[in-house]
Amino acid sequence: MTPEQFVKHVSQHIRSLLNDHRLEMKQVIGIGIGAVGPLDREKGIILKPLYFPAKGWTDISICSLMREATGIPSYLDNGANTALLGEHWAMRHEQLQHMLYVHAGVSLRSAMMSYGQIVHGTVDMEGSIGQMIIQTDGPRLQEQGNYGALEAFVSVQALEKQARSEAKMGRDELVSRYHAAPDKIQYDMLLRELSQDSPYALELFLRAARHFGIGLANLINVFHPETIILGGTLVNSHERFFQTAIEVAQKNTYYYPEYVPLFSKGLLKEDAVATGAALMVWKAMDI
Repeated sequence: MTPEQFVKHVSQHIRSLLNDHRLEMKQVIGIGIGAVGPLDREKGIILKPLYFPAKGWTDISICSLMREATGIPSYLDNGANTALLGEHWAMRHEQLQHMLYVHAGVSLRSAMMSYGQIVHGTVDMEGSIGQMIIQTDGPRLQEQGNYGALEAFVSVQALEKQARSEAKMGRDELVSRYHAAPDKIQYDMLLRELSQDSPYALELFLRAARHFGIGLANLINVFHPETIILGGTLVNSHERFFQTAIEVAQKNTYYYPEYVPLFSKGLLKEDAVATGAALMVWKAMDI
């Protein structure tokens, strides 16, 4: 969707919801938006989304557009932050204070919470975890970013790139099964193979999981959270991906086994971003 189509779509749904529940616009205190970064939270602007397929989303004043279309104030934060807010609220009975959220999918995103508050940096670059260097002489994902960066080993594009490269070098299971040229190998093919217990697909995903575990260990050793929430299509691709990443992270965690953080896929999962965005509005209320 373009920004214009998106705002129109959302505003129509808001009006339908209000009509269904016999509510008026003035009864809605705000709209929370969890978006892909980088962004400017204070100005409500989505700057230049990383690996975002839809066009027209550069330097978009999304909060202003939503307010013009609905008359409702809007609040913006990156989706990793709102996901962590949502999961923290869902686990509130555990009274957690220090949490880490990492999403592994099309890109890598992260968020941190200390003493129950989201840690915001000078800039909202939630995708910067992908630029963590885990192999100094390693590859980079595209013609940008750091060489040996985590995203070059752990992302949808990284898996596609690896499978395509190996297919060109003679590993032709996917080429022959899907009658596809090496450059046409897609992530959904890899997922299908994984679900059918393909040894090659499992090898590919577990290789990424081990690299992911190293990246997690680096974050844990810096921040020492109580709980780490992991999400995204890679984390949910196979239980062995999740467990392998945890095992590698734990083996490389300083003070382990005296210090053992909890790993979880979260309680809200795909609803975490939207729930956290709503909580962001609630927290901004004047009481």
